[in-house]
Amino acid sequence: MNKEDGTRKKYKSRFAGGVLAEFDYDAYHLRLIGRLIDYKLPEGSIHEYFATQFYGTDKITPEEYKLSKKMSFTALYGGIPKELLEVEYFKRTQDYIDKLWNDWKTLGYVETPILKKKFFAKNFDTMNRQKVFNYVIQSYETETNVIVLNKLLNFLKDKESKIVLYIYDAIVFDISPNDGKQLLTDIQSIMDLPTSLHIGRDYHNMQPYML
Repeated sequence: MNKEDGTRKKYKSRFAGGVLAEFDYDAYHLRLIGRLIDYKLPEGSIHEYFATQFYGTDKITPEEYKLSKKMSFTALYGGIPKELLEVEYFKRTQDYIDKLWNDWKTLGYVETPILKKKFFAKNFDTMNRQKVFNYVIQSYETETNVIVLNKLLNFLKDKESKIVLYIYDAIVFDISPNDGKQLLTDIQSIMDLPTSLHIGRDYHNMQPYML
Protein backbone atom coordinates (compact mmCIF):
# COMPACT_ATOMS: atom_id res chain seq x y z
CA MET A 1 0.00 0.00 0.00
CA ASN A 2 1.27 3.41 -0.98
CA LYS A 3 2.59 5.38 2.00
CA GLU A 4 2.18 8.78 0.37
CA ASP A 5 -1.26 8.91 -1.31
CA GLY A 6 -3.41 8.43 1.78
CA THR A 7 -4.52 4.89 0.90
CA ARG A 8 -3.49 3.65 4.34
CA LYS A 9 -5.93 6.02 6.08
CA LYS A 10 -8.77 3.73 5.03
CA TYR A 11 -7.49 0.94 7.24
CA LYS A 12 -8.61 1.63 10.79
CA SER A 13 -9.15 -0.26 14.01
CA ARG A 14 -12.57 -1.91 14.17
CA PHE A 15 -12.76 -1.32 17.94
CA ALA A 16 -14.03 1.76 19.76
CA GLY A 17 -10.91 3.18 21.35
CA GLY A 18 -8.79 0.60 19.54
CA VAL A 19 -5.54 1.05 17.60
CA LEU A 20 -3.53 -0.63 14.91
CA ALA A 21 -0.13 -1.78 16.15
CA GLU A 22 2.76 -2.70 13.85
CA PHE A 23 5.66 -4.71 15.25
CA ASP A 24 8.65 -4.49 12.92
CA TYR A 25 11.66 -6.78 13.39
CA ASP A 26 14.98 -4.95 13.65
CA ALA A 27 17.40 -6.06 10.87
CA TYR A 28 15.51 -9.33 10.63
CA HIS A 29 17.72 -11.27 8.21
CA LEU A 30 20.89 -10.19 9.96
CA ARG A 31 19.52 -11.46 13.28
CA LEU A 32 18.32 -14.74 11.77
CA ILE A 33 21.76 -15.30 10.29
CA GLY A 34 23.23 -14.57 13.71
CA ARG A 35 21.24 -17.51 15.07
CA LEU A 36 22.50 -19.82 12.33
CA ILE A 37 26.16 -18.92 12.89
CA ASP A 38 25.82 -18.86 16.69
CA TYR A 39 26.71 -15.18 16.97
CA LYS A 40 25.05 -13.13 19.71
CA LEU A 41 24.02 -9.72 18.40
CA PRO A 42 23.15 -6.75 20.65
CA GLU A 43 19.58 -5.74 21.48
CA GLY A 44 20.21 -2.26 20.07
CA SER A 45 20.83 -1.16 16.48
CA ILE A 46 22.77 -3.77 14.52
CA HIS A 47 23.79 -1.28 11.86
CA GLU A 48 25.31 0.99 14.50
CA TYR A 49 27.01 -2.04 16.05
CA PHE A 50 28.58 -3.01 12.72
CA ALA A 51 29.51 0.59 11.96
CA THR A 52 31.65 0.74 15.11
CA GLN A 53 33.56 -2.26 13.76
CA PHE A 54 33.75 -1.02 10.17
CA TYR A 55 35.06 2.41 11.15
CA GLY A 56 36.84 1.63 14.42
CA THR A 57 35.03 4.30 16.45
CA ASP A 58 32.20 4.47 18.99
CA LYS A 59 30.96 7.81 17.61
CA ILE A 60 29.07 7.02 14.43
CA THR A 61 27.91 9.78 12.08
CA PRO A 62 24.54 9.54 10.26
CA GLU A 63 26.41 9.01 7.00
CA GLU A 64 28.48 6.17 8.48
CA TYR A 65 25.31 4.56 9.80
CA LYS A 66 23.70 4.75 6.36
CA LEU A 67 26.78 3.27 4.69
CA SER A 68 26.98 0.53 7.32
CA LYS A 69 23.41 -0.52 6.59
CA LYS A 70 24.05 -0.59 2.85
CA MET A 71 27.34 -2.42 3.28
CA SER A 72 25.81 -5.14 5.47
CA PHE A 73 23.07 -6.08 3.02
CA THR A 74 25.32 -5.75 -0.02
CA ALA A 75 27.83 -8.09 1.63
CA LEU A 76 25.25 -10.70 2.57
CA TYR A 77 23.38 -10.80 -0.72
CA GLY A 78 26.05 -9.74 -3.19
CA GLY A 79 29.10 -11.45 -1.67
CA ILE A 80 31.25 -10.64 1.36
CA PRO A 81 34.41 -8.66 0.40
CA LYS A 82 37.71 -9.78 1.91
CA GLU A 83 38.09 -6.68 4.09
CA LEU A 84 34.86 -7.52 5.94
CA LEU A 85 36.13 -10.99 6.86
CA GLU A 86 38.05 -9.30 9.67
CA VAL A 87 34.67 -8.74 11.34
CA GLU A 88 33.78 -11.95 13.21
CA TYR A 89 30.10 -11.92 12.21
CA PHE A 90 30.93 -11.79 8.51
CA LYS A 91 33.73 -14.36 8.84
CA ARG A 92 31.33 -16.84 10.43
CA THR A 93 28.73 -16.02 7.79
CA GLN A 94 31.22 -16.71 5.02
CA ASP A 95 32.10 -20.04 6.65
CA TYR A 96 28.39 -20.89 6.71
CA ILE A 97 27.99 -19.91 3.05
CA ASP A 98 30.99 -22.07 2.12
CA LYS A 99 29.55 -25.04 4.01
CA LEU A 100 26.23 -24.72 2.21
CA TRP A 101 28.00 -24.56 -1.14
CA ASN A 102 30.09 -27.60 -0.29
CA ASP A 103 26.93 -29.55 0.62
CA TRP A 104 25.32 -28.39 -2.63
CA LYS A 105 28.27 -29.65 -4.68
CA THR A 106 28.99 -32.89 -2.80
CA LEU A 107 25.59 -34.03 -1.49
CA GLY A 108 23.54 -32.53 -4.30
CA TYR A 109 21.23 -30.63 -1.95
CA VAL A 110 20.95 -28.28 1.04
CA GLU A 111 18.38 -28.40 3.83
CA THR A 112 16.34 -25.61 5.38
CA PRO A 113 17.32 -25.01 9.03
CA ILE A 114 14.01 -25.86 10.78
CA LEU A 115 11.83 -28.14 8.64
CA LYS A 116 14.78 -29.75 6.83
CA LYS A 117 13.18 -29.24 3.44
CA LYS A 118 15.65 -30.18 0.71
CA PHE A 119 16.61 -28.05 -2.27
CA PHE A 120 18.06 -30.47 -4.82
CA ALA A 121 20.76 -29.23 -7.19
CA LYS A 122 19.28 -31.27 -10.04
CA ASN A 123 16.19 -29.03 -9.99
CA PHE A 124 18.14 -25.80 -10.58
CA ASP A 125 19.90 -24.84 -13.81
CA THR A 126 22.18 -22.03 -12.65
CA MET A 127 23.27 -21.60 -9.05
CA ASN A 128 26.19 -20.15 -7.16
CA ARG A 129 27.11 -20.08 -3.49
CA GLN A 130 25.38 -16.75 -2.88
CA LYS A 131 22.12 -17.91 -4.46
CA VAL A 132 22.14 -21.11 -2.39
CA PHE A 133 22.65 -19.01 0.73
CA ASN A 134 19.78 -16.70 -0.24
CA TYR A 135 17.41 -19.65 -0.76
CA VAL A 136 18.26 -21.03 2.67
CA ILE A 137 17.94 -17.69 4.49
CA GLN A 138 14.61 -16.82 2.87
CA SER A 139 13.30 -20.29 3.71
CA TYR A 140 14.53 -19.95 7.30
CA GLU A 141 12.72 -16.62 7.54
CA THR A 142 9.46 -18.19 6.33
CA GLU A 143 9.76 -21.19 8.64
CA THR A 144 10.48 -18.92 11.61
CA ASN A 145 7.54 -16.67 10.77
CA VAL A 146 5.12 -19.60 10.53
CA ILE A 147 6.13 -20.72 14.02
CA VAL A 148 5.77 -17.18 15.43
CA LEU A 149 2.40 -16.63 13.71
CA ASN A 150 1.12 -19.93 15.08
CA LYS A 151 2.13 -18.90 18.61
CA LEU A 152 0.48 -15.50 18.18
CA LEU A 153 -2.76 -16.97 16.81
CA ASN A 154 -2.97 -19.36 19.76
CA PHE A 155 -2.25 -16.53 22.18
CA LEU A 156 -5.01 -14.36 20.66
CA LYS A 157 -7.55 -17.18 20.44
CA ASP A 158 -9.57 -16.02 23.44
CA LYS A 159 -9.01 -12.29 22.86
CA GLU A 160 -10.69 -9.65 20.73
CA SER A 161 -7.44 -8.36 19.18
CA LYS A 162 -6.51 -9.88 15.84
CA ILE A 163 -3.65 -10.13 13.35
CA VAL A 164 -4.67 -8.14 10.26
CA LEU A 165 -1.50 -8.03 8.13
CA TYR A 166 1.72 -10.00 7.85
CA ILE A 167 4.73 -8.77 5.88
CA TYR A 168 7.99 -10.73 6.00
CA ASP A 169 9.56 -8.66 8.80
CA ALA A 170 6.46 -7.02 10.30
CA ILE A 171 3.06 -7.97 11.72
CA VAL A 172 0.13 -5.57 12.13
CA PHE A 173 -2.49 -6.14 14.83
CA ASP A 174 -5.90 -4.61 15.46
CA ILE A 175 -5.77 -4.05 19.22
CA SER A 176 -8.91 -3.96 21.36
CA PRO A 177 -8.71 -1.88 24.56
CA ASN A 178 -10.64 -4.68 26.29
CA ASP A 179 -7.56 -6.91 26.12
CA GLY A 180 -5.55 -4.73 28.51
CA LYS A 181 -2.24 -2.89 28.38
CA GLN A 182 -0.17 -6.03 28.96
CA LEU A 183 -1.17 -7.41 25.56
CA LEU A 184 1.43 -5.46 23.57
CA THR A 185 4.22 -6.56 25.90
CA ASP A 186 3.11 -10.18 25.59
CA ILE A 187 3.04 -9.94 21.78
CA GLN A 188 6.55 -8.47 21.74
CA SER A 189 7.76 -11.32 23.94
CA ILE A 190 6.26 -13.96 21.63
CA MET A 191 7.93 -12.36 18.61
CA ASP A 192 11.19 -13.15 20.40
CA LEU A 193 13.71 -11.04 18.45
CA PRO A 194 14.00 -7.23 18.94
CA THR A 195 11.20 -5.23 17.33
CA SER A 196 10.16 -1.61 16.96
CA LEU A 197 6.51 -0.71 17.57
CA HIS A 198 4.27 1.88 15.89
CA ILE A 199 0.65 2.44 16.82
CA GLY A 200 -2.17 4.60 15.43
CA ARG A 201 -5.91 4.83 14.97
CA ASP A 202 -5.37 4.12 11.27
CA TYR A 203 -2.53 2.57 9.23
CA HIS A 204 -1.39 5.92 7.85
CA ASN A 205 -0.98 7.82 11.11
CA MET A 206 1.33 5.46 12.96
CA GLN A 207 3.69 6.78 15.60
CA PRO A 208 6.61 5.17 17.46
CA TYR A 209 5.56 3.66 20.76
CA MET A 210 7.80 2.50 23.58
CA LEU A 211 6.74 -0.37 25.83
